[in-house]
Amino acid sequence: MYGGYNRDQLLTSFCFSRRLKKLEYLNKIKEIVGQKGYLDTPTDLAHYSRDRNPNFDSSTDLVVFPRTKQEVQAIVECANQFKRALVPSGGRTGLCGGATATNGAVVVSLEKMNKVIEINQTERIAICEPGVITEVLQAKLAESNLYFPLSLASQGSSQIGGNIATNAGGMHFIRYGSIRNWVLGLEVVTGDGKVLRTGKSVYKDQTGIDLKSLFIGSEGTLGIITELTLALATPPANGHRALLAAQSISDLLSTLQKLRGQFPQLTLFEYFDHLCLEKVLEHTENKPPFKDQYPLYALIEVEGQSTEIFEEFLMQLLNLNLVDDVVIPQSSTQSFALLELREQISETLTTHYAAYKNDISLPISTIESFLTKLKTSSEDKPDQIRCATFGHLGDGNLHLNFLNCGLPEPKFLTVCKEWNQELLEVIASKGGSISAEHGIGLLKKDYLHLSRSDLEIDYMKKIKQVFDPNGIMNPGKIWD
Repeated sequence: MYGGYNRDQLLTSFCFSRRLKKLEYLNKIKEIVGQKGYLDTPTDLAHYSRDRNPNFDSSTDLVVFPRTKQEVQAIVECANQFKRALVPSGGRTGLCGGATATNGAVVVSLEKMNKVIEINQTERIAICEPGVITEVLQAKLAESNLYFPLSLASQGSSQIGGNIATNAGGMHFIRYGSIRNWVLGLEVVTGDGKVLRTGKSVYKDQTGIDLKSLFIGSEGTLGIITELTLALATPPANGHRALLAAQSISDLLSTLQKLRGQFPQLTLFEYFDHLCLEKVLEHTENKPPFKDQYPLYALIEVEGQSTEIFEEFLMQLLNLNLVDDVVIPQSSTQSFALLELREQISETLTTHYAAYKNDISLPISTIESFLTKLKTSSEDKPDQIRCATFGHLGDGNLHLNFLNCGLPEPKFLTVCKEWNQELLEVIASKGGSISAEHGIGLLKKDYLHLSRSDLEIDYMKKIKQVFDPNGIMNPGKIWD
């Protein structure tokens, strides 16, 4: 007995008190955003509680849609008061569980904060809210003859704030780099509820430690982006595209080297194997680009060259036997069709197969030996698992997709996790990264030590403690 109560009575009282506290918290969050600013039906909660990785259980008690930074700040302050977790949410196009809510955490969707505030042609900057769809921003900039150089397969649904939170790379990385290169300033509600403006609408600002860079790629673990300022470029001119067919990765890497030597404005060098092409042709309305089948393909694009020079270079590749065949589009429609073959790979594999995905990067000089190791290691795996590979070969970023073609799901996941461990250790030994552009999220936190030292991880945790002392921002992501 404890003060007249037995243990079971005390436990029941404690649980009841916790439920009341939780209900009080959720009601206060609802008051902040108003009746039209939240969803709490089971269907809506399930929809907003996860990203595109289906392999993690998700759980949220509420989804809120703030419309102003003041509402975001009030939500964060309330979460701190009750010591409750928040999960920032954009387009949820990630593949690592970074936007997956667990343990009832409230999802803070930024999709209603979707205004393009300013496009300044003189300064060549854009200021916008985080919920702007990437493709919508690009279309608005095109009206002013300006360009934001981020090319993603998911750009029709990804949001610019999420792109920044994950430091998106994409297909034009080889020419323009990641989104980090184009962020001039951020407004962020930090995990302790403060509104931080960092960076300016200027291109040069060397005034101490660059705080905005801490939030780029932080996966929502330090705060919630509420406004951003982007640098802009001139739209590319005289772009030429072609699809190459080759026998080996060695030939494609030699082709890449020659392209870089002749075309400084190489904007695209995307690689995929025949299995990827086979699945896209099987599940979409795309037409085969070649009469014959080849082991490997590369989609290339260059800017600022004449058609004659580009086509002469392609003939050289054929004469050197570096490529077996070439498709040169004769219209914008044909050019877009070639791009679709590459862009639809990830969506096709995700939609039609149980796919265990991996996103890695390697020094380009080690890619051939790694792919040889991948082929060798696949030989002792069940025949029902096929590995489709594609990616941004020009910057060393490969996407490995293990496809389940008949195994029971538990067996498939067990084999994939064991294979994943094996491959990530090989990647680390070659000086590569366990995550090139998708982030860590829930998927790769157990492998973070393969790419980051203990000291680096310790400093990262200390930085989080500064901005998010109560640990409410996207807890459990990157590390426990």
